[in-house]
Amino acid sequence: MSYGLIYTVPFATQSNIPCVVEIEKKGYTGTSTELTAGSSPFTISIDDDEFLYTPTRFSSAKIEVVGSDYLSSLYSTDYKEYRVTLKRNGLVAWCGFIKPEIYTQDFTSDTFSLEIECISAISVLEFIDYETDSIKFVSFWDIFNKCISAAEGRYNNVLIPHVYATTSDQYLAGENVFQQMKISEQNFFDEDGKPMTLKEVLEEVCKLLNWTCTDWMGSLYFVDIDHQGEYYSYDLSLINKSSVQTNSINIQDIGFAGTGHSLDILSGFNKVTIKCSNYPVGDLVPEEDFKFLSIADNGYTSIINGYVSYKRIFLAGESWNFERFISNSGTIQSVDNEYIKSHSSTANNVLGAYPIKFQVYKNDISSGGTVITPEITSLSLTDAIQIRVYDGTSRLEDTKKVLSIKIPAASYEHGLPYHIMDTDNHYSSGAFAIKGSLKVCLGDEMRIDEEKTLSGFSGDITPVLIASMRIGNFYYGQDINNENDIPQWRESPSDNLRYFLIKFQKSKILEWNAIENTKNIWMPYDSLEGFIIEIRNEPSLTPLTITGDGEFCIYASGNRNDSIFGTTKPSGYILKDFGLQYKKTYDLENSTDENTDRIYENVLEENYINELDEIEMKISSYNNDGACYSKIMIGDNYLTDNLYNSILNKTKRPEDLLITRIINHYSKTRNKLTEIIKNDEAIRPYTILSDNFLVDKKFINAGGEIDVKQESFECIMIQI
Repeated sequence: MSYGLIYTVPFATQSNIPCVVEIEKKGYTGTSTELTAGSSPFTISIDDDEFLYTPTRFSSAKIEVVGSDYLSSLYSTDYKEYRVTLKRNGLVAWCGFIKPEIYTQDFTSDTFSLEIECISAISVLEFIDYETDSIKFVSFWDIFNKCISAAEGRYNNVLIPHVYATTSDQYLAGENVFQQMKISEQNFFDEDGKPMTLKEVLEEVCKLLNWTCTDWMGSLYFVDIDHQGEYYSYDLSLINKSSVQTNSINIQDIGFAGTGHSLDILSGFNKVTIKCSNYPVGDLVPEEDFKFLSIADNGYTSIINGYVSYKRIFLAGESWNFERFISNSGTIQSVDNEYIKSHSSTANNVLGAYPIKFQVYKNDISSGGTVITPEITSLSLTDAIQIRVYDGTSRLEDTKKVLSIKIPAASYEHGLPYHIMDTDNHYSSGAFAIKGSLKVCLGDEMRIDEEKTLSGFSGDITPVLIASMRIGNFYYGQDINNENDIPQWRESPSDNLRYFLIKFQKSKILEWNAIENTKNIWMPYDSLEGFIIEIRNEPSLTPLTITGDGEFCIYASGNRNDSIFGTTKPSGYILKDFGLQYKKTYDLENSTDENTDRIYENVLEENYINELDEIEMKISSYNNDGACYSKIMIGDNYLTDNLYNSILNKTKRPEDLLITRIINHYSKTRNKLTEIIKNDEAIRPYTILSDNFLVDKKFINAGGEIDVKQESFECIMIQI
């Protein structure tokens, strides 16, 4: 929704520079009203954290107007309802929003001064949750875009230091490495699905890059205080850019705007600890808990020859996605839960997959077939999946998806060689396993206690299921029309290579048939059994990395060899003990505890410890931590010590780089200088400041307060 101008507050600075405060309301389409400025119409306060490597240093502002209107409508509960922009000589000098406030105001005077509190646009990210349509890998560049777009500020530019690249050559070529640095969005949600705020996400990115995000004079800056070189100045789309250089200014050349200067001595630190808060992947595959499912049919029972099939049919899964269909005039149509609720009496006849609980037991039967006395008094139900493929009229196609399981975005390394038996056995970081047993059902009732033999047929069968496994753009597949074709991982293959066959152990028809166990003793996956899908790049041994979200699907294949049943067509099948697991190799299982946070620290002198507060990072580089959502991918590899930075002119692990920076700055005491100077446009957040009375000392702007009308800046400077 767009904003419309509702109030203006014009005024001029001491040197007669025209200024105006524009207050816009979301969705407003009326005319604007001019308000009278107070003695200090607009003041800006910039956070003045003394720690130079703070990830954010945002600002707030105060508008002062004079009149008889309380302007009570401005105090909304929506942080983004009223947008505020200060324009100085026609250019944006500050942007933000009116802060919802409880305030005290003079009630006795006809005319009074009213102060309106505001927060900067980027500060609003504190009240906006991270949202995504589906969990995937997201680049740092996408995160920057997401935060800037959500802030809805009227910034002139976004300035980003040109510090990092993949190599020194790529740095000289102006590479945007942030488009390659990616992380799973799952890292921004806790185990219960609660999201971080956009401000928290932005802070974590800045911590890893050792940057400070700050808004200054109408632009948004990402400041690297150790970088005295090139910055890229982007428009708000982060597409168009120009190059700017850092600068140095002498305080005496600017001039002073008041008295009350002060000099403080800041404590040094000789111990720095960084804790990387790992977010282990844990069980990649979500499990379905049948205890909490909504029931569609609370007791479908069928009886034959004294055997009773008892089934409860459920609407849908909580973690898995079950697809259901009906045949309407020969056309297969998808149906939702509402349809099944309103047709619960025929739920058993719906095509597709649905979770069930079942039990088969025997009753005493009279000569007339009436149940007299059951032999059991309570039920012991088994969880299963019923897949109906034929309703007597229509049949689902083999590759009609009936069940899908989403796998959160993570990374799966390829090409890690484990020479277990010989050079042909190259295993990677882990494997998936599919397990379960299948029973073919012939009659319309989908009975679980079908006859043990089929008239006219007494041989063996080998049931198969058609399935698919995708991770990112890679598919594990084969030519399903050629059962001897070996499945393998392919990137973006053609449709006919996106499926694979799950075979079952050969057995008598209508018995439970277990999925064929393809695990062998040379596979380094502890306690993994079933149909094994290894994460390895075969037949090529070129190292690869698969990243992204995943999906495992089962299709309505049933037994594809219907001819063996003669004129009787299977109605479908029941899957019990079904599961999908992921396991790492022995080496990765035993080499590290991924639930343990990674600690980096440095101590210069152990006899005397003055420790900086522990810095916690929720985004970090990979250091043999196991599979973690908190780890960065850079291109096709994990981010380790392979990120080039121009400050040291070499690659270095970001956590180590931050410790090096902090120790260099804080191994001895530093000065904090506060002076009231003229508010000069040449001062930027990256500007190096000096004072003639403090010889050989350099400072950087670390916040303060600006009175726009008085053109004064109470500048807080920290020695660098």
